[in-house]
Amino acid sequence: HPFTLEQIEPLRVLIVDCENTKEDLGLRLRPLSDIAGSRLHRDNLFFEINDSHSLDLTDPTTAEWLIEKVQSLGIELLIIGPLYKLGGGGNPVDEHTALKLATTFDELREHCSLIIEAHTTKDGKSKLPYGAAVWHRWPEYGLHLDRKGNLTPFRPARRQGQWPTQLNRGGEWPFTIPTADTAAKR
Repeated sequence: HPFTLEQIEPLRVLIVDCENTKEDLGLRLRPLSDIAGSRLHRDNLFFEINDSHSLDLTDPTTAEWLIEKVQSLGIELLIIGPLYKLGGGGNPVDEHTALKLATTFDELREHCSLIIEAHTTKDGKSKLPYGAAVWHRWPEYGLHLDRKGNLTPFRPARRQGQWPTQLNRGGEWPFTIPTADTAAKR
């Protein structure tokens, strides 16, 4: 479990990366693979690296391709992003584009859980995802991770969840949940 570190049943995961190259993603994930060791079920982990660094999930053909991939692989968790690169290069603040993209995400949610990477504005003053206002209200959980490791909702959750309020860099994984011991040291 990413927060409790308890043993859990492995999930079938697909990572769709529209920002990093295959080499960059490999460099970032290799340390995690090393830490997981034999606990990593490699046959449950799939990657789709988009070399064009953009994916048009507002296009019905592309959306159907991803939905079919999720279904055929039996994916339980889809990690995808960044959000602003999933509308085919359209204007990320355009509500019409965002609503079409949200429709694709809704279809995907019928088959798996989603984690969608979204960026905030460059000034760092907002906790809201950059883009159309639909993203400020769409997700089940909207969480903002700041530079200090604070994890705060940017919108009320639609259902009960167990999210930590802070992540510390380091520990058994690249991040750990602060304990009373580590919180006192901060």
